[in-house]
Amino acid sequence: MTSQTVGTGDHVRLADGTVSDAGDLGVQWAMVISLRSAAAESICERGTSFAALADIPTDVAGCSSWRPIAYLSGTTIHESDESYRIGLGLLVWDAEHAALYRLRVLGDSYDVTAGATATFEYEPVP
Repeated sequence: MTSQTVGTGDHVRLADGTVSDAGDLGVQWAMVISLRSAAAESICERGTSFAALADIPTDVAGCSSWRPIAYLSGTTIHESDESYRIGLGLLVWDAEHAALYRLRVLGDSYDVTAGATATFEYEPVP
């Protein structure tokens, strides 16, 4: 997903992967790149160094802090493979809090002219 200007960016509908200007989870940037949910208390960080999506625990009882945002890298010029948040594991509710997904950050980038990107993989939690 991309964000070309401060405070705006692509969103993904988690159920089918559709990327548009509205959805369950969006990317934005200002001083840092972030993933933002359309609903409060929708994102829980599960750890920072997961090698595989399947390694991220899915027990919601283990989440003590649900927020509408997850912070990625700062907005210093960097390529996606230079992100210091690669491997970040999250649990993310869709906008209606009807379906839960686990998500692993694969990278993020920032460029003065191109804006910010965030790349991740995700799957529904059964």
